[in-house]
Amino acid sequence: MGFYMILFIMLVMTIYFYYRFIIDDAKDEGLLEVPASAEYSIKRTETISVSRTPVDYKFKLYEPPQIPDKDSSSPGSIQNMVGLELDPMPKRNPSQGTAMIWEKDNFLGTDTISITYTVKAQTVKWDLDTAKSGNIDDITDENVKKQYLGNQWAEDANGDGEPEDGNNDRSPDSYKIEPSNPQISSKAQEIAGDGRNVYETVSKIYRFITRDGGFTYSLGREGSPSKALNTLNSREGDCDDQSILFISMLRSLEIPAWLEIGLLYDPAKDMWFGHAWTNVYIPLSGGGYEVVAVDVVNEQFLFRTCNHLTDWTDDGTRGHYGNDGKWNKCNLADYYYFFSYHYASQRKPKVQHLEEFSTISYMSEGSVLYDSETGESRSGDEIPFIDLPAIIITVTAIMAISHRRRKNKRDPHVKHRK
Repeated sequence: MGFYMILFIMLVMTIYFYYRFIIDDAKDEGLLEVPASAEYSIKRTETISVSRTPVDYKFKLYEPPQIPDKDSSSPGSIQNMVGLELDPMPKRNPSQGTAMIWEKDNFLGTDTISITYTVKAQTVKWDLDTAKSGNIDDITDENVKKQYLGNQWAEDANGDGEPEDGNNDRSPDSYKIEPSNPQISSKAQEIAGDGRNVYETVSKIYRFITRDGGFTYSLGREGSPSKALNTLNSREGDCDDQSILFISMLRSLEIPAWLEIGLLYDPAKDMWFGHAWTNVYIPLSGGGYEVVAVDVVNEQFLFRTCNHLTDWTDDGTRGHYGNDGKWNKCNLADYYYFFSYHYASQRKPKVQHLEEFSTISYMSEGSVLYDSETGESRSGDEIPFIDLPAIIITVTAIMAISHRRRKNKRDPHVKHRK
């Protein structure tokens, strides 16, 4: 019996090491291995220090969403918010949806705001191709088109809260998301050609930014991202810079797309970083639609890892002039300036804002291998190129043959050939 056990263990070890060889070889070839699912808790700490002169400050964040919500056709429970701990408790305003607001008047000293997220998330690959995708003419949802087509986020180059308006016609001169710009729309049309299939068109624009266009990653400027035209001309930018260009080009082709903003986990460093990627609306040939994730700087097409945490999704609002003649920013622009303060004194205050993220716990299950070149993925838990039933049959046959031979050697009534 010991012989069979040793044989079985040797076979299992051979299979295991062969499997690890395939996985390691896949990683050497550039395949990304990420957990199939994860549950984690993250503590976000915002520290505000004010000296010299008191200020009135406002701090605004959003409660992370459940993904998908009841109206989405996306697969699985992509992001399940298990818990949210807030200290101190923020103010809530029903008119501002899931916004959480902390504010104080005449503040001097140091304040700390603590937010702890507990999340269950899974890695998702949307199973779409040209045959499953509808055409641009199949995008008939007027609400989606109103939200996520057209220009958005008026450019405010000097930071005075008012967009540039050289003609004084109460119409901004330019936007960060600017599908109407002739250079952007012309380049998008050149790349897309005459095709109307949404999946194929999105693939071409994605390929331009990630492969063919010569774009490089570089950290963006402090505060807010560059406008799409600048990124197109410079061929460089960070996650939101390149995403905004991707969105602008898709919108110019009448394909709804918008920013999704949050955090990305780096397991090698055990650190969370601010990140932005894109949601794209793809109609299906058989009816319905999918809202898919595209992360251009990480080259993940219709693929979202469980290490992406969505903090807020662009709601598509537009900036506008109010009755008082002042410009009201869109919610996307407002999101980037979540901490603001004002003071009445002539003496300028000294204000410092420090943001930190720390991992309280992180547990993952399974693995997924993703090929950024082809966009294909498969479970890393599968034993590739090996048929498991064939293994079982082979092991059983070897054990049976070995047992029969040993029995024949022991039985004196069995005749052996000479």
